[in-house]
Amino acid sequence: MIVLGVFGGPSFPETAIAWTGLVLAGLGYLFGTVFQFLAVRYAEPAPTALVFNLEPIISIAVAAAAAFLGERLHGNQYAGGAMVLIGVFLATVNAGNPTSRATPRGS
Repeated sequence: MIVLGVFGGPSFPETAIAWTGLVLAGLGYLFGTVFQFLAVRYAEPAPTALVFNLEPIISIAVAAAAAFLGERLHGNQYAGGAMVLIGVFLATVNAGNPTSRATPRGS
């Protein structure tokens, strides 16, 4: 709220088509989030964690931002995205390998 006060307050859509877009975007986000959390009940914990780790990469939409909006990303941003993708790949490859899992102590 302080930031809004400093920069002149919120800017609301001025046309019906803009309000429609805003409402549809909000509803799409709402339904996507609700269904994502409902689906978690039916998934195993490890694959679910992997999908949630991909969320920052997908939500930023690196390719779309760089290609269509002309934004420039720095090397550390590309490196971070690559590390997430590599981590998900390695965890997925090792998920089916029983020797890659830790055994409980005392067993």
